[in-house]
Amino acid sequence: MRAKERIKTLLIVLLSVSAVGLGLGTGLFDGAIRSMGFYATIEEMLLPEATPQHAVVSAARPTAALASLGPDTAYGHRWDGPASVGVIDLYGQFFGILGEAFGSSGPPIPVSRADWEATLSNPGVFFRYDLELPGSVLTRWFGTEPGAIAQPLQMLYLSVHSGRVYLYFMGGDNLPHRAATAVRAEDILEILHTLTPNGARFGFQATADPALDPNTILLPRYDQIPTVLEQSAIGGIYRNLDELLTRLHITALARSMDEGGTRIFVEEGATLRISEDGVIHYLYRGDAPRITTGESAPDLWEAIELARQIADILALTSGAADIYLTEFDQQGDTFTIRFGYYIGSLPIWTDVPAAQVTISGRYVTEVTLFARNYYQTDLFSAVLPEIQATAAAGDIPLRLAYAPADTVDGNPVQTGTEFRARWTLGAVGEGGRHG
Repeated sequence: MRAKERIKTLLIVLLSVSAVGLGLGTGLFDGAIRSMGFYATIEEMLLPEATPQHAVVSAARPTAALASLGPDTAYGHRWDGPASVGVIDLYGQFFGILGEAFGSSGPPIPVSRADWEATLSNPGVFFRYDLELPGSVLTRWFGTEPGAIAQPLQMLYLSVHSGRVYLYFMGGDNLPHRAATAVRAEDILEILHTLTPNGARFGFQATADPALDPNTILLPRYDQIPTVLEQSAIGGIYRNLDELLTRLHITALARSMDEGGTRIFVEEGATLRISEDGVIHYLYRGDAPRITTGESAPDLWEAIELARQIADILALTSGAADIYLTEFDQQGDTFTIRFGYYIGSLPIWTDVPAAQVTISGRYVTEVTLFARNYYQTDLFSAVLPEIQATAAAGDIPLRLAYAPADTVDGNPVQTGTEFRARWTLGAVGEGGRHG
């Protein structure tokens, strides 16, 4: 009896192996196999994807948020702590409402600085980005049709006043504007009622010192930010080599060679170099279409999105860090778009961007990726309150960021592997919007 059972089991195994082999021979599963990466393990393939409670997929995200719950009562954050509703979670909760606000906005009108500061005390929510972004680009990230707001902005506030919701915004010119929206006040108030005040406030509410940015978000404590360690991610890049080649449209027909520790792929005018130090460089100088934006040259949003899809390959190996837009430049039909590493809403200050993508006309002509891996430690940085840090620095604008531990006054002395949260001078994204 046992012999028959063993024979039956053997037949089942052989039939299963045969079925898999026939399936692979048809080529039906080639795409799925290629997307898993050549070096992926069975364990890695079976791991469930981590999906945040309020997922946000866009090239840029705010790095500071404050929800005004009433006069002198607010909840705010400058990073995403493990035990609190941080910036990205708050942004996710309001993401759909922001889309509705931009999509239904009326013509914006200028308002005074006094009106801007007064409305920040009304119930509502404030978000601040690291760089100026055109309203037309933000609207498309929110998934709605462009409304009346097209000018660049860096700060926005959804304000509830007299039963209506208004969208206030301000760019680098520090000229505030206001636009009426069709958002229901109840939708905002419902979220605000779930938040607990934590003592956050705006700079202008705490001091009249001109050295302090009046729109900065002041927090009562800055001592719970973990130290971050950096290491090369070249091993992870090779484990995901198939995905990298797919993103850059390098096919199996490409010639491959090694040159002094650098892996080189060459195919029809395109050259891809992968260095041992984690620098990946793609250069296209051919005539045959490769990474194309379509039948016509892209607009800014399309260029950023194409660059994001390429830069996102770094997310497979970046560990605790995310990759977000830090700067873009447009000269005629050529876009240069840069991305940086962020952890918990704080930029990681390095001397090179995480990714730089150049798009000329309809084609991606150059890509540079700096593959690094970051992980948080059990050590925490003690950060001075911003008012004290500003007083110590004088009238120099400060940015809260992860900076190398071996710095002097925020300027790197040499490449370090340990990064700590601190007030720095001119952190990533300082250049903002150009072109």
